[in-house]
Amino acid sequence: MATGPEHYRKAEQLATTPDDWDVTDPAQQAIVALCLAEAQVHATLAVAAAVAMRSGRADDHGMVAADDNEWRQACSRDYASGGESLMATAEQIADLARAIERQAAAIADGTVVGPLYAATRRLAANVATLAEWVPDDRSGGES
Repeated sequence: MATGPEHYRKAEQLATTPDDWDVTDPAQQAIVALCLAEAQVHATLAVAAAVAMRSGRADDHGMVAADDNEWRQACSRDYASGGESLMATAEQIADLARAIERQAAAIADGTVVGPLYAATRRLAANVATLAEWVPDDRSGGES
């Protein structure tokens, strides 16, 4: 099963495939129509996934930061062309750190809404993303 960003990328790929075909040739028109129909299906699934994930906030009620980052990468021209993945801004890092703090507090004080296991997985995913987002600022490297 594909993720939302994977559906997005596939839709984009299929939507540009007809550029390689001669749409005026009746023999190729069926292939072009099939590619565009498949692109539409993937685009619809991508939209459904994005809506289901709600907002781009990395808190208990929205998209976990790792998913948000994957969406940003999927929609980035730099990423699609093989460039570096997007770097988080200082504001995104601070927002994610605050979300982690709220998630950890809810786990610690027993106010988690929903399964505890799911809450700990969201927390772990957000901590891992934060670790990827924060550059190594130690002088002289590891001791």
